[in-house]
Amino acid sequence: MNKHKIEFNTFFLAIFFCFFLFVPNTRGASYDYYVDSGYSGESDGSKDKPFDKISDAIKNGSKKAKIFIKKGKYAENIVIDREVSLFGESKGKVFLSGGTLEVKKNSSLSNVTIEGGSTAIHIDSGADMEINNCIIKKFGKIGIDALPGDGKVAVRNSSIYGGSGKGLYIEQGREIRISESRIYGNKEEGVDIRAKTKGFIKNNDIYDNGESGIEIIIGSSEVVISGNSINNNGASGIASQFYEGTQKIGEIAIKNNNISKNKKYGLDCSFPSGGSPKPSYWGDSLSLSGNNIKDNGMRSINNFCKIIDAVDEREEKVSNATDENNNLKSKEEVVLSNEKVQDDKIRIEEAIWENTENIDRYQGESEIRIGNRMEKINSVSRWKVFFVGNNQEDLHFIKKEIEINKEQLNRLRDDLRQIENEEAKNGIFVVVDRVEKNIKNGESFVAEKENKKGIFGWFRKIFSS
Repeated sequence: MNKHKIEFNTFFLAIFFCFFLFVPNTRGASYDYYVDSGYSGESDGSKDKPFDKISDAIKNGSKKAKIFIKKGKYAENIVIDREVSLFGESKGKVFLSGGTLEVKKNSSLSNVTIEGGSTAIHIDSGADMEINNCIIKKFGKIGIDALPGDGKVAVRNSSIYGGSGKGLYIEQGREIRISESRIYGNKEEGVDIRAKTKGFIKNNDIYDNGESGIEIIIGSSEVVISGNSINNNGASGIASQFYEGTQKIGEIAIKNNNISKNKKYGLDCSFPSGGSPKPSYWGDSLSLSGNNIKDNGMRSINNFCKIIDAVDEREEKVSNATDENNNLKSKEEVVLSNEKVQDDKIRIEEAIWENTENIDRYQGESEIRIGNRMEKINSVSRWKVFFVGNNQEDLHFIKKEIEINKEQLNRLRDDLRQIENEEAKNGIFVVVDRVEKNIKNGESFVAEKENKKGIFGWFRKIFSS
């Protein structure tokens, strides 16, 4: 045999031997405790004498212990009250059920399936939680519920689906890292994020959820939403919201996402509980770049967002085509059957009518708020008005309400251009009349009261000029 070949083979075998000698078997040697649901007998958590319950391993384990869970079904209530890392043998072989996984301390969970429970995973305020390569499914209320606090929540390469409520509910103050996951088929929002949240949502598939794919309260949030596919959700792709209690602007970067075929908008902007956001609120809080937003039920971006200029040229063309042509289909889609076209019209009209009902409800609340301020202004004595003038803060509040009402009036008029059903049109006209009346009454009242600054008010104006 060739001498050089013998030397090469000897060298290769030596390297091969050293690799297996010195590289540890991570599956067998890197864990502190073991769990096997099929084991019976004396247990100490070792590989040969594993615990048969996960909760026993946590209870008896040391701080920051690494716990390996062998394949099997584990029907138990699990409370993580110390820092541990749980590693399943395989997410297709390790099944947790029977209740909520309560996370009270910094922990991690990998390679398991969690099924059922009202809430699958409940994370306490101060706890950090990492979830990697897991399946969370068929839960009753929430897949992952993170209470308000400053803890971190990381979800990577996981599937969250089939729940009767929200996929993820991230409450105020959290730091989030949601990536490379599939969040779908939940009856409410895929991801629901409250105010003052930081972090990112990137490279996920979020689809077929009953409400919006992502719902986020803007106030003081700093979140990057990038590289996601957000499709076929029952409301909007991304629903950004204003709440009076968290009215500071946020920094929400929405970039390089595919957002399509959602029932309402690709991007919606709303204030579900009322309030008076500045007209520039969403424009100041949201930045858009590189997104592909198309074929959504009403239009790509709700005009109320006032950030259409931030959309790239292709997205703007889609929005304009939607506004002007009532969702006319591209050449390829013209071949769709009349039945499909009719279904699309019905879906659009349902979404428009839902929007109309929300505006009508808001108008009722606005009438009360404006009425209360008018009553407060009118209750001031004539002598006080003569000397001091009317309360400018109350008048300013009424003017802000009028501004919001005008925005809503524009939305209704845009919707009228898209709808064909005469009965539905008549319903929208009723709400339009209501909004116009509220605007007219408010402007008339402000015009009458605004110049009554009182003697002291005029003195201040003269000497300050």
